[in-house]
Amino acid sequence: MDIEKVKELVKLIEGSGLVEIDFKECSNRVRLRRDCKPAAAPQAVAPSPLSESQTVQVEPKPAGTFITAPMVGVFYRKASATSAAFVEIGQSVAKGDVLCIVEAMKMMSTVEATCSGVIEAIMVEDGQPVEYDQPMFNIV
Repeated sequence: MDIEKVKELVKLIEGSGLVEIDFKECSNRVRLRRDCKPAAAPQAVAPSPLSESQTVQVEPKPAGTFITAPMVGVFYRKASATSAAFVEIGQSVAKGDVLCIVEAMKMMSTVEATCSGVIEAIMVEDGQPVEYDQPMFNIV
């Protein structure tokens, strides 16, 4: 991949509200991620007591359980080209239900639900490569 294209991608992510870019060209792939939180300089500040009108804001944790890729491979939503997808968004699943297949070195590995719930999000497209520990599903 041409270094100029990588520089253009870096400019694109810096000049926009994008958090992540995943770009694939032929057999080359580039994934750029930007930290959304600005780095704060450490400062020594004495804690002040909160008045009745002040409240403490706590960042909410993402709801649900993320099912991540157990290995690097290719993500498949179906057992074969003619079969139906294992799961769809909004579908209820039980712990142990098959969610997808990850293929690595011609070996097909099923990925099962680690908890019961409803599929809130499918974060990978069928046939796309996945990295180890990459979120694939969110179950709430």
